[in-house]
Amino acid sequence: MFPGGIADGAELAGALDGLVEGRIEGLEWVNPIRLILIPLGLSGLLFGAIWYVWVSKRIMANHKIGPGVQFASDLSGLRVTFIYVLGNFIAYMMLVIGVVALVLLAAFVFSDSLVFFADMPGAGAVSDLPRWVSVVLLAVLYLTFFLLWGVLYNTFVTYPLMRHMAVTTTLPIVVGLPLISQRDRDAFAEAEGFAEALDLGAAI
Repeated sequence: MFPGGIADGAELAGALDGLVEGRIEGLEWVNPIRLILIPLGLSGLLFGAIWYVWVSKRIMANHKIGPGVQFASDLSGLRVTFIYVLGNFIAYMMLVIGVVALVLLAAFVFSDSLVFFADMPGAGAVSDLPRWVSVVLLAVLYLTFFLLWGVLYNTFVTYPLMRHMAVTTTLPIVVGLPLISQRDRDAFAEAEGFAEALDLGAAI
C-alpha cells in the first residue's frame, strides 16, 4: 500500500497518521493489484476470527480435568471454518432470495405503476385478489422464508458443528465416571418447555 516502503514500526505509525490526515500523496488505492488485497484481507480476518474462537475451545477442552476424568479435543479449525462459510452461504442465500421475492411481490400487489409484471404468468389472478388476502399471503410467505432460513441454518451450521465437536472430543481418563451423579432438577415456574417445543425462536 505504500510505494516508498516502510522501514520500521515508527515509520509505519507515521505513515498511517499521514494517511489519516491526508498528507500522503503516493498511496495507490486504485492499483488493481493492490485492490486484490482487500478481499484477501477480509477473508483472512474472517478465517482468523473463526479459527481463534474454535481453536481456543479446543485448547480449553484439553485443559479440563476433574477427579478421575479428563477431556481431549481434536477439533479442526479448518473444518469448522468450512462448515461456517458453506453453511451460512446456503442459509443466507435462502434468506436473500426470500426477501427479494417478498419485496417484488409486495411491490406488485401494492403498486399499480409496475407494469412490467403484467405479462407474468398468474399476474392477473394475483392482482384480482382482495387486499386483505394479499396481506395475509405476504405474512405467510414472510414466516415461511424465515422458518426455512432457521431450518437451513440448523441443518448446515448448528448440527454439523455439534457433530464435529462430539466426534472430536474424547475422554482419555474415565476412572472417575462412576463418581458423577445428577443433582435434583430446579423448579421452574416459567413455560420454557412449551417455548422450546414450538421452537418460537426460529420464527420470531
